[in-house]
Amino acid sequence: MIPNPWTELPDAAPYVLKSDATLIAGANQSASRKKIVTLQIHTDVLPEPYIGAVHSAPIVLLNLNPSFGENDYIYYARPEAYKASRGNLLHEPAEYPFIFLNPRLADATNPAGPEWWSRRLRQLVATCGVHDVANGLACIEQFPYHSRNFQPLKNTLPSQQYTFQLVRQAMQRSAVIVMMRAKRFWLKAVPELAQYPFIQTKSVQNATLSPNNLPAGVFDQIVARLGAQK
Repeated sequence: MIPNPWTELPDAAPYVLKSDATLIAGANQSASRKKIVTLQIHTDVLPEPYIGAVHSAPIVLLNLNPSFGENDYIYYARPEAYKASRGNLLHEPAEYPFIFLNPRLADATNPAGPEWWSRRLRQLVATCGVHDVANGLACIEQFPYHSRNFQPLKNTLPSQQYTFQLVRQAMQRSAVIVMMRAKRFWLKAVPELAQYPFIQTKSVQNATLSPNNLPAGVFDQIVARLGAQK
């Protein structure tokens, strides 16, 4: 078993694991040489390799990477948001494990994590309630660090091996796995997924969890799995 590498994340920026640092620095040097600002990997905000109770959630979303916007600085400057994100990295118990659904962290004026996720999970929350969704839903990002646009690195980050282990564990417990984005990258990283009955959203552009954006009957299946937690 691979231990959680995020316990070694520095307490201050740059927020990059020592094991990942060389590859991240190389990617940023390449982006600077090409003068492509949107590919810059931001290590001045906390990484988000996963969100939620990833070891137990019956519904697991597979995404590409946490995006980046100037509002992320505003969000993570809030002590309660920073603390929640740190706790998430360490798998600490929380009332709302999917931290971006925590009502105390919601901010409609800030299009960072809470607002982005509230739009994509709105119908699910309206059907099941925010507490059940926050406790039964998890998201795993293929790449853990923030950037405006994503370009795959030539080599896999050491920390990503832990990410891939989390996906395999979700498969072992027969979680409902929903592929939101990056199907090609996920199948390369975790080849076993090709034989797993994962679900693909109809649109990878908005990746909303709604009856219209999921195959027939899947939204109700997700609702049932979330309700079975009680």
